[in-house]
Amino acid sequence: MFPLLIISYDLFRKNLASLQSVCELLICDEGHRLKCSQGNKTIDSLSSLRCNRRIVLTGTPVQNDLEEFWALCNFVNPGCLGNLSSFRCIFASPILASREPSAAEDIKDLGLSRAAELSRVAESFILRRLSSTLSQYLPDKTESVVFCHLSENQRESYIKEAKSGVARLGESYSLGNVLSIIASLRRLCVQPHISEEIDTQSARKFTMDEATNSSKMQFLRLFVSRLTSTTNDRLVIVSNFTRNLDLCELVLDAQSIPYCRLDGSTPVQARTTMVETFNSSRTWTAFLLSSRAGGVGLNLIGANRLILLDPDWNPAIDKQAMARIWRDGQNKAVYIYRLLCTGTIEEKIVSALRISPAKLIQIYSCTCPV
Repeated sequence: MFPLLIISYDLFRKNLASLQSVCELLICDEGHRLKCSQGNKTIDSLSSLRCNRRIVLTGTPVQNDLEEFWALCNFVNPGCLGNLSSFRCIFASPILASREPSAAEDIKDLGLSRAAELSRVAESFILRRLSSTLSQYLPDKTESVVFCHLSENQRESYIKEAKSGVARLGESYSLGNVLSIIASLRRLCVQPHISEEIDTQSARKFTMDEATNSSKMQFLRLFVSRLTSTTNDRLVIVSNFTRNLDLCELVLDAQSIPYCRLDGSTPVQARTTMVETFNSSRTWTAFLLSSRAGGVGLNLIGANRLILLDPDWNPAIDKQAMARIWRDGQNKAVYIYRLLCTGTIEEKIVSALRISPAKLIQIYSCTCPV
């Protein structure tokens, strides 16, 4: 019997039946896998393990809402915050309501009171480490915002889609339609056009002529050309849409830039080998990354430059993407480039992100020493 077992979540689920002996300590890294308040197979499997103590390690305890925080707390300390329904009623709803600009004073007071109580309960079993603690041991990081104007073709497609979206909402207004229109407008900030088969195998491939009609691809072409001719730095390109990565491939192929790509279609077994090869050799100059498939947990310190092609509604997603290259083991100065199209939905997203962090109460930062 070995005193220590290191195992992935997937293998743990598959071998659960043979791992039912009593465990003294369970440590779960990449805690974002356990933040579903409705539960999932991984949470159910780990919860069934007879264990005296549990520890969860995570860089983003709250990404979308406070229910994620409840899920983590309930996993390591079951029942400490009550069930999900009571947590919503006692803590989540009053806290979020108090953060609204139009909230009355009594609502704000109630929210502050509940936040303080939640902090008091949580601080007894939460130890927080700030990124600033590690940053003093990391190389410098420079973040830049690159504003791009839509090309003429993009602008025509964007305006057409916006007008079409308004017409569709006039006929049938629903949250689903709103989100669909927003997603289309976000894609048009990078792509020259969109199709019904977007992000599927049946979608028509872009041509190089179409790639040159994208202002962000024009920037990428010039950027990569300068990067490879004046430095030996390598690059990670991150996007929320796989079709955007298709366009990047065209640009890189046209300049004979070696690259690799990791998205949802990449086999799990191949991902580790791909990352290790990128970090340990100069086989590839660029790494194309889907933020949904690999934006969390990957170590890509083989590159020291990163381009965010499109902003995410969730600021934690973008921060996690940046952390792929600015992390322990990085020896070179890091440069982050955010690409934004002016006069588009992307500016609305960025404006919203400037406000949204204030709505997330930092309930775990009070008294824990660094």
